[in-house]
Amino acid sequence: VSPATERAMATTAPPPAPPGGGPGGVVADGGVLSESELVVETGHEDHVHDVAWDFYGRRVATASSDRTVKVFDVAETTSTHVATLTGHDGPVWEVDWAHPTYGSCVASCSYDGTVLVFQEQPSGEWPVVHKWTSSSSSSSSS
Repeated sequence: VSPATERAMATTAPPPAPPGGGPGGVVADGGVLSESELVVETGHEDHVHDVAWDFYGRRVATASSDRTVKVFDVAETTSTHVATLTGHDGPVWEVDWAHPTYGSCVASCSYDGTVLVFQEQPSGEWPVVHKWTSSSSSSSSS
């Protein structure tokens, strides 16, 4: 695998089963793939820092140094690009999904000191519905 291809792939395992069943967990990039792992060709132009599964294990969001978050629908062994979310002015370190009670929402934090919350609309658009700016130079969920 070339360095460019390695940066553009996210290797994950199905997330832990949510209450009531379903697929589920995230496995670190690289290593030997097992039959239960899925390789998502993200198309990111730089390193992928984080991968998060939604509550039901049907979607994956990725965070990258290319300043974007990408959302994918996933099935057994395939993935389909849904959206590229923009708005950060620096590398995106982390991404996570809200509980489905709040709709299809993704939060991301970036080196630029911002946390952005995107919410999928019926039209398929993902506008920023909340922006939080830190007084320090970098945001992290830790």
